[in-house]
Amino acid sequence: MSDITVGVVADIINSQYPEATQDSWDNSGLLVGCRTDKVTCVLTSVDITEEVVDEAIAEGCNMIVAHHPLMFRGLKRLVGSTGEQRVIMKALQRGIALYASHTCCDKSPKGTSARLAEMIGLQHCSILIPEADGSIGYGVVGELPSAMAVNDFATYVKTKVGCSSIRMSGDAEKISRVAICTGSGSEFVSDAVKSHADAYITADVKYHQMAEAGERIVIADIGHWESEQMTKQLFYDLLSGKISKFARCKMSQCSNPIKYI
Repeated sequence: MSDITVGVVADIINSQYPEATQDSWDNSGLLVGCRTDKVTCVLTSVDITEEVVDEAIAEGCNMIVAHHPLMFRGLKRLVGSTGEQRVIMKALQRGIALYASHTCCDKSPKGTSARLAEMIGLQHCSILIPEADGSIGYGVVGELPSAMAVNDFATYVKTKVGCSSIRMSGDAEKISRVAICTGSGSEFVSDAVKSHADAYITADVKYHQMAEAGERIVIADIGHWESEQMTKQLFYDLLSGKISKFARCKMSQCSNPIKYI
């Protein structure tokens, strides 16, 4: 019988991505389940969807650690009329705990933007929008190993990130300095410009924002899910490093709700 509980797993994730650092609108932390419940296996994922819960059941996992939370708005009933309600009901029925680490992971120096910077090989990195004492904050800015033409940069990013397409705007003679903010980073375009970056990798940038910023910086919108797909690996690696003899697995299916046709 495993001596690992929901609380132990939650505390490990919280130790690297403290819930106290999440934004006020966020809903990171333990969402479903009791801290004292025993955990036999953890499934790590980007999202918490019905498909993710079904895979957890198939794999014998009774806890899911994901990046995107549920329940941003208050629930007044659980009658299975929405996907969110069905996920919660199924998790409760099957005894599956749900935990999310969202903006606290985004802002960590070991979180999403830092891992994406590592994936594309950025060097001499610093936090793009530092908070508090400067130890955390959204985004990363750093230098490519060598300067690239815009088209070469687009191909390079697609290869390193593993995405099929990128929405691009703007032009530059060469791209050397790159800013990154995973997820919805459109509000930080001006910060990327101020950092003297030649290009800004992010997601969910609107048409007019891309058009307006095109004269100041190259914007590479790689997609929300694509920019945060590494979270299931981040959580998996963290748990593997802290609990050596413990069952855990990563979501095998793509949970991206956006399809490119």
